[in-house]
Amino acid sequence: MGSCHSSTSSFSPSDDIQTNYNFCINVFSMGSCHSSTSSFSQSDVIQTKNGLIQGKSFTFDGDKEVAAYLGIPYGKPPLGELRFKKPEPAEPWDGIKECTKFGPSCPYDDSFFIDKVLYEGPKITKSEDCLYLNVFAPKFQPGRDQPNGFAVMVWIHGGGYAVHTAAKYGDYGICKGLCTKNVIVVTINYRLGFFGFLCTGDENAKGNYGMWDQVLALKWVKENIETFGGDPNNITVFGHSAGGISTDLLALSPHSR
Repeated sequence: MGSCHSSTSSFSPSDDIQTNYNFCINVFSMGSCHSSTSSFSQSDVIQTKNGLIQGKSFTFDGDKEVAAYLGIPYGKPPLGELRFKKPEPAEPWDGIKECTKFGPSCPYDDSFFIDKVLYEGPKITKSEDCLYLNVFAPKFQPGRDQPNGFAVMVWIHGGGYAVHTAAKYGDYGICKGLCTKNVIVVTINYRLGFFGFLCTGDENAKGNYGMWDQVLALKWVKENIETFGGDPNNITVFGHSAGGISTDLLALSPHSR
């Protein structure tokens, strides 16, 4: 993946959780490979803490099966009284949630010139209801794969805390390029710009909501990744640009320990 500065930090997102996260800053490009022309089937149904989900499954080289679970809510929609507040965990749901499409991206101005030059792909819906993440996981085979589960990589997108979204990196390319190497990848949305970082200097808007979103997303990964075949004690956080800065901040912050 190129040169990388990394450190290891032990922290507990809640009182009863202890783990090691490996924090890695990396200028990394997974490419905007979307699955619009790629065939897929339904994935296995997965039980998360909030409810059942079903995604889509790709097969590579004849026998390497990788599932993509897209648009999984990890936080309540930050609307109304929750706007300009720390995120709250998503509510549970009944039945099986279909997770075959990316959730909305957090609002940003797509006249941003770098976005037009560097990224191509389907137009993505924007909404304040945007606290979603995506899990890309190889099929876990007990007795054949790592005894504690697959290593997990959590990708934080860049964009100067003002633009972009996890969906810009697609799904098919991540599944083929990384998950076939027996690693689980998680990509996350977090609030941007005004909605993510407005600070009035008082109780009305304390700021850094986008960073609190990232902390909540990591807690979700810790609590749920085992059911996807992942090792909750082997999670690497990495990103590019603002995502790399976020990686460093998460390593330093007492709130993510």
